[in-house]
Amino acid sequence: MVSAIRWKFLWPVALLALGACEAGRPDGGAVANAASGSSYTEPVIYNGMRYAMTFQFKAAQGAYDVQITRRGRRLTDSDADRATALSVVASALSHYACPRGRKAKLLEGTPAHGGGVWRMLAKCA
Repeated sequence: MVSAIRWKFLWPVALLALGACEAGRPDGGAVANAASGSSYTEPVIYNGMRYAMTFQFKAAQGAYDVQITRRGRRLTDSDADRATALSVVASALSHYACPRGRKAKLLEGTPAHGGGVWRMLAKCA
């Protein structure tokens, strides 16, 4: 009986907690109007490291122009930093810019490194 009473009062709290998780991401992604052509910079924590992802929709290519920088250390053109940058973009852009249920897909041949920054094009697919 005590368990039933506890559950009666706790389930609304559980529903509120689940609702709060969904509230941070509207249907268009956290940046619902990212396709407007404006540039956005979002902080990203990936594997315990802090990155900044700047992205802007380029209508001519039908894709997002994305730049990844690491806070505290410049990214190099090493295979490890390249793989990390690609993973950060695939994950974070899917969250911030792609509509629910769609994932960011990197365009082949676009990742390029320069000045401590990785830059690439990606689409929501």
